[in-house]
Amino acid sequence: MEKTRDIPICDLFIRLQMEYIDYKVKSLIYRSPYCDKYVNICEGKKSKIKKIADSNHLNSIFQSKEKYDKMKENFFNDWGLPNFEYRTKSCKDMMSYYDNLYYFSKNSSIVAQIGDEELLGEIIFNNVKGQCLTVRIPGFKDYLEIDYGRARRVFSKSFLESMKNA
Repeated sequence: MEKTRDIPICDLFIRLQMEYIDYKVKSLIYRSPYCDKYVNICEGKKSKIKKIADSNHLNSIFQSKEKYDKMKENFFNDWGLPNFEYRTKSCKDMMSYYDNLYYFSKNSSIVAQIGDEELLGEIIFNNVKGQCLTVRIPGFKDYLEIDYGRARRVFSKSFLESMKNA
């Protein structure tokens, strides 16, 4: 991701809001003490977004549920990983491993695409380097291995509530 200070204010405003959603998700999937870093980043992003919105008479994700829902929809994919953003390639190389590990963490619930069926399961192991998951699906004798692109996280009620309360 390029530096945001050299782009038009409208583009910066959109980018900051997408970054906020990115860091909000990270603040919820990472465990303490790492999640605290993302909570602090979210607070800073929120403050910048509100300042730009106020000074430019713009609606932000904090004022419009419709806008927030649309940006969340752009962040999350139907299957696989969400659209995590990274400032540089070196940041991506370093952080994507952990983002993938925590997003598809052990014991998380998922919906798995098995053939033409979508089945509820639980992550047993996340092979981040191979980008695949070992999952337990009720009714199957053995664990199944699926790639990230055939998995969708099922989030807890508290996660979804936290995402609503931006």
